[in-house]
Amino acid sequence: MSKMKDQAIDDGFFVTQSFESQVWFQCPKCEADVHITVSVPEPDYSGDKASDMVSDGEVELPCEACNTVFDGYAYAGPSHCDIEIPSYPETAVHADMPSYSPPSDMDDWESYVIPENPYEIFRSTIGPLGSILEDHVNDHAKGLLIRMVFSQAITAFEAYFCDTLIKNVTASKKAMQLLLKKDGALSQAKFLLTDVLANPEIVREEIQKSLRNRLYHKIDEVARLYDNALEVSIKPSKADLERLKTDIGYRHDCVHRNGVDKEGKKLTVLTKDYVSETIEVVKRFVEHTEEQVHGYLIEF
Repeated sequence: MSKMKDQAIDDGFFVTQSFESQVWFQCPKCEADVHITVSVPEPDYSGDKASDMVSDGEVELPCEACNTVFDGYAYAGPSHCDIEIPSYPETAVHADMPSYSPPSDMDDWESYVIPENPYEIFRSTIGPLGSILEDHVNDHAKGLLIRMVFSQAITAFEAYFCDTLIKNVTASKKAMQLLLKKDGALSQAKFLLTDVLANPEIVREEIQKSLRNRLYHKIDEVARLYDNALEVSIKPSKADLERLKTDIGYRHDCVHRNGVDKEGKKLTVLTKDYVSETIEVVKRFVEHTEEQVHGYLIEF
């Protein structure tokens, strides 16, 4: 099973964190969509190359819909995670870039809160990425570093669009009503009157929970959500849309295949100039959207 990491705290005690990945797959038995957090093997950071750091081991993949636990096998590195179900090789398993879990035993640990200004957080991320690309990526330092910069640019895109959507939708009664009318998953939600009486914020909380669990690398889905709830378009141009879709495919190869495509060929397209263009495309998406949602009319 997966390894664990001990993190030292200033006052001398230790809390345990696991190395985790967000995992999606369709249950091969009941066909339910499964979205779970899975503890995966911790990379071997003593390796000289990223490929040397990959660890592997057994993992458990439970489906709550039919109460089946599938035995999986994971290969995890610093920036990618691949998981398969040997008994069901035809089942595709999507695993996000792994990271260490929050130290849940710490008294002062707080759940993630939607930031007040997602745009400023985006700018504080995307700016340094350009500087890293310019100052540190050269013929002697590329490969892993350039893939990390490229992948982080797409991650910054996803974080902005997730946080901005949740922040604006849950702050506006009009936006929540529009989303509830047009979003299939949310429009089917039902609550007992006793639940509503006990928690008047139950609808807002359910919307926030649902929006947190969407896949923000699926551009067409993100565009649909923004159009349905906020009545804005996130697409700066058709060319930028097609470019970003292509780049998200490349990002998948970077974080899940260590920079190799499905045919086993190394991604040579990720040059310094190409990644610089990707950063500009991501910035255009964000700035185009920010102009439309900034100052969105809040109607409680």
